[in-house]
Parts: sequence; C-alpha cells; structure tokens
Amino acid sequence: MKILVSFLLFFIVSVGLSQTTDAFVYRAAVLDSVGQGRSNENFEITIRIQNGAIPNDKLQYAERHLVVTDELGWYQVKIGSGETADMYNILSDVDWKKSRKHLYIIVKELEGNVVSNSITEIVDAPTLSFATNVESKALLTLNCFTNLNTLREFDAPEEGDMVCVKGHSSVRDGGEGFFYYKSEMLEADDDGIIIRPKNVYSDKPGRWVRNIDGYININYYGVRPGNNKGIESNSDRIQRAIDFAASNKAYVQASRNGGVHTQGNTIFFPSGEYLIDRTLILRDGIKLLGEGNTLLTAERNASFDYFFKMEAGRVILHMESLRINGNGEKGVGGMYFKAKDGENGTGGLWQSRFENINIVNIDGHGIHLEGGDSMGINGNNDYSLPNQLSVFENVRITRANDDKNSLRMTGYQGQVTFVNCLFLGKRDRSSLGTNVYMADPGGAVVSFINCTIGDSIYGITMDNSSNIMIDNCWFENLYFAIDITSGKSINIFNNRFSNACGYGSEIHTVPSEIPTTPGSCVSCEDSFISVERNYVRASMPASEEAHRAKFIVARISHEIGTNDNTIIARANTFDHPGLSKTEGIVKRVPVLARTIVIDGGNNVAADFDAARVLRTIESTVSGGEEITLRIDRSKGNGIVKIRDWQGNAAKGNIDLNGRKVLEVTHGQEVKFLKVDPPLSKNGDEAIYVLVAVSESN
Repeated sequence: MKILVSFLLFFIVSVGLSQTTDAFVYRAAVLDSVGQGRSNENFEITIRIQNGAIPNDKLQYAERHLVVTDELGWYQVKIGSGETADMYNILSDVDWKKSRKHLYIIVKELEGNVVSNSITEIVDAPTLSFATNVESKALLTLNCFTNLNTLREFDAPEEGDMVCVKGHSSVRDGGEGFFYYKSEMLEADDDGIIIRPKNVYSDKPGRWVRNIDGYININYYGVRPGNNKGIESNSDRIQRAIDFAASNKAYVQASRNGGVHTQGNTIFFPSGEYLIDRTLILRDGIKLLGEGNTLLTAERNASFDYFFKMEAGRVILHMESLRINGNGEKGVGGMYFKAKDGENGTGGLWQSRFENINIVNIDGHGIHLEGGDSMGINGNNDYSLPNQLSVFENVRITRANDDKNSLRMTGYQGQVTFVNCLFLGKRDRSSLGTNVYMADPGGAVVSFINCTIGDSIYGITMDNSSNIMIDNCWFENLYFAIDITSGKSINIFNNRFSNACGYGSEIHTVPSEIPTTPGSCVSCEDSFISVERNYVRASMPASEEAHRAKFIVARISHEIGTNDNTIIARANTFDHPGLSKTEGIVKRVPVLARTIVIDGGNNVAADFDAARVLRTIESTVSGGEEITLRIDRSKGNGIVKIRDWQGNAAKGNIDLNGRKVLEVTHGQEVKFLKVDPPLSKNGDEAIYVLVAVSESN
C-alpha cells in the first residue's frame, strides 16, 4: 500500500527576522500507509512559502525539485535552488518580518499522483549563512540504528530526540521506522512501539516511542511470515500489538446518553502466512486489517481452542480481509465471542463489523457467538449480556467436524446481520450435523441475506428463536434445509432450494447416516413461520429421495401431542409438482364452548368433535384479513351449526349476512372477514362477517 507521507522532518536554523535568506535545507521521509519508507523512488516535490495556513493562500515563493529517496525513504532538498515559477522566483525577496510564514509541501509521483500535501509553520527566518551547517548537522544528528536491540544500547538520549531504525531484528524486515524520545514515559517495553533504553531501569521514566500515523503493522513487533520455530511466538507478538492498540484509544463524544465511545487503532497484517500457536484476545475498539493474501494458520500440534476470543465487557471490533486456516488441528475453532460482565454491568459484542473473512479446515466451531443466559448477571432476566448490533459481510466458513457448526449462536443475540456469507460442510462429501445452529435462545432480530448454506444434513437449525429473516439465500445439497423448534416470526422469503430437501437427487455424496424420515426444505414444531416466494428445484425430481421429500413439514408438538404450528405459505414456485408436497400446514383447532380460538394463521381445521355449534371466533389476524375454517366433525351425521350474533354481543360475534343459522357439514370450508371497530358496531370488539361457503361433498 502506498498512500501518504506519514512523517516529516523540517531542519532549519533561526537567527532573527531582520536577515534575508537565499537558501536553506529541508529533509523529509516518504512513508507508505504502514510506516515503511518508500525507498529508491522518484518523486516531484513542490515547495511553496506563503503567509496563510490554507493551501495556496497568500503565496510568497514557489519552486519544484525532482528527488530520489534513499534506502530508508529519505530525501533532501535545498530550498532556494529549485525550478521556480516566473512570478515567485526570488527567495531572498520573501519578507520574513511580515506575518508568520508557512511551508506548503506537495509530494507527487512522476505519473502525477499526489502522495501527500502538508503545511508546516516557519516560526523564524532561516538564513543562507547557516545553510551549510544546517545540512551537515541534520545529517549527523539523525542517528540510524540497525534494529531495536541496537537502539536500546543508545544511552544518551534527550527529550524529543529523533532516530531511525532500519528494522525490528534485521534491515528492512518490516520493522523499520522512526522513534522519538519521551523522557517522562513509564510504559513497559513492548518490543515494537515502546522501547526502553538499557541504561534506564524498568521503574524509571524514559522511553523511545515509534512514530505512527495510521496502521500498527505487526512487522513492528517482529512478526514475520513462515515457520517460527526457535523464535518467540507470533501469537505473543501479535497480542502485544493488540494490547498497545487498545491502550492507545482516542475518546470521542458518543451520540447517545452523553457518554464516550472508544475508537482504537488498526492492526495491519501484510500479505503472507502467519503461524498461530495460541488464542488471541481481542480488545474493545480495535480493528484487524489484512490484505488479499493474509493467512493465519494454526501451527501443527496446536493446543489452543480458538484463534480469537474477546475480553470482558462491551466490545466493539472491526475485522477485515483475513483468511483463517485451522489446518485440521483437533479442537481448533475460528472465533469465540462470549459476552462477559464488564465494569459497567454490561458485556458482549456490540456494533461490530466483520468483512471478507474466510475460515477453512476448522475442527471446532467456525464462529461461536454466546450471549448471556436467561437469568442475566443480576439474576433478574435483565438481558444485560447480548451480542448485538453487528454485521458479518462476505464471511465464508467451511467446517471439518460433523459435531461442530460453521456458525453457532447461543444465548441472547439481537440485531445481528449476515450478508453474502457462506456456511458450508465438507466439500468432498455432505457432512453430518448442522451448519448454522441457533438456540437457548438462538437470537432475536437476526437476518441472513443473500447467504449460501450447503453440504450437510441440516442447513440451519434453530430452537427458541424469534424474528429471524432468511431472505434471498441459496440452500443446496441438504437433507433438511431449515429446521425450527419453538420459533416465533420466522420469515423465509425469496430463497432458492436446490437439492435441499432429501438432497433432491441420487448423488453419490449422500452420507450413509442420513435420517430415516423424509427430507424437507422447511420443518417446524411449536412455531409461527412464514414461507413465501421461494423457488424449489431438484436435479432428479423423479428420484426416490426427491419423491419422499416434502417442501414443508409441521411436526406434532412433543409437549401437547398436537400440531401447534402456525404456517403461512404462499406464492412459492416448484420445478415439479412432486416437490410441493407439504404435511401439517393446516392446523387442527378445537371448538370448545361454542368458541374457536385461532392463535396465528388464516387457515385452520375446525375440530367440532366436542361441539356442534359455533357462535364466537377469536383470532390474532388483523382487521381486514380473512380466515378460512375447514369443518372437521367425524361424529354423527357430520353437520354443525354456525349462529348469527344478531347485533347482540352476548350471542357471539359472527355476522351471517342476514341468516340466523348456517348449517355446514364435514369437509366444507367457510370463509370470514374480520371487521374491527367502529365498522363492527360491537363496541371495542371485532366481528367476523361471512364471505363464502364451499359446496358440500
């Protein structure tokens, strides 16, 4: 990355405003965005002296130089000897006594791309008589050391001294940069940013501090790609970079509650493979940034459980452009973010963002988000430990262990979004287990948008979750695409199910341990779900597995022994009629005491085995919606009676449009429109107006 000049040195000597100046020396370094010198490169330097601090404000003098930087990215010019513009061509004519002067420097590549521009105030006038001495002194006083150890040996620094270092351990190993001396600093030597001279005791002040303008490059800490046997662990070095970034936060006023929000520094991982041998603890307010070929790989025979965990309390993170390779090491997972109580009584992963992350060859869970349990930290169900308000975009996870999940969400989760993500099983054959698991509770207000889930027996399994949106996703090579237990407001819209129920075709990758029950795109128990505008296809729709499979299966509740599901299914499309089979969508609801209570859904089987008369309908549908009752009575002659309320709420809430009694038989369907106040003319209650009656069998 080549972006900015990140540090400048301006060497002048001031001798008084009465003297004129014909030339003086300027020396600076051109660095890239991660603090490394742009060595042996050609640049065009435009130098302007002006009265104002705004670019091109009250211009007094201007000239240009063509320079070549040295091996550390430094260049040096003599201001007053460059190529000048006609109207600003005499440096000695600058009136140094009239207002403060500013030096405006523009650095361009020869192709014309602006690398940087900066303005520096000139406090006093530089003079030609001292120019030669300035040049000599500037070059001699900038001490340059081979590595950090030789810097530690320098035993006579003074406050503000500036030095350069050619590398962390060896020349140009990525740890090169500039340090200045802080005589009052007491922080510990971290072997990257803060360096303690050997002649200063650890409990005494005085430290070298690396100049940073932007990213904290892990190379600063001696982290190098490749095998690390025989040297200090990469993990320990990276952890020190994380700890420094967390301690170097800038505090800005938050928009809510008048509090403060922390914004930390960015830790940069250049391209290369970095071996990891222990868990990295992420701190609040930091960002991890990689390049296209940045790879973190578990060392062989590694004994850690996750690449990343997070500290206690509320944690805000940003992670971008990293590949994580578990290397098949037993028990090694990708990320485990467990909400833990912090100082302010809350905790969890908040307002975080993960982009362009690829996790492969993972024996543990790919990502495990664990929120607080049902009791909360104060034992009063206070929801104080959620993982919430976070976005995962273009995150790809392939699991290698049948007993683990690509994505696992347990405990309280809220307002979490997954966009363009992949959650896959083994690519060589379909995996056992489930790719995405949500439970205990699995989440509320969680969205999967344009994601891909495949290569497993179960795609998504959720238990006790609510307000889940699965929209425009691709499900493929699955036996059960989505399985739901005790779900509320589970919305499955605009998805493509391709070989995603019973695998949909005779493919050789089907594992031998598949369930004996038929596969399905959506199965549910004790749940309220909407399944709309989906597309279902199979490579071989006439195959045995495709013939057995069903689009939707509503299971009987294990707790109450009946179908307690509410399913809204409409506008779905199928490649073959056989793929549209469903089971249990129409819920059987008993009529008791001349009343039927419909808790969700618009289409039910009205069970009249315990009654023969219906006067009152209670439902959760909104005013203006219709309800269809399919009459179900196996006793006697199968005839039941529905009675009109006759404008008297004591007689019910059914309006038969002028009829007093409607007789219907087993198998007929009766449709009602719910009319709410004031049109209902039933006080604060709704009435149900007869719309249509099907013909009797």
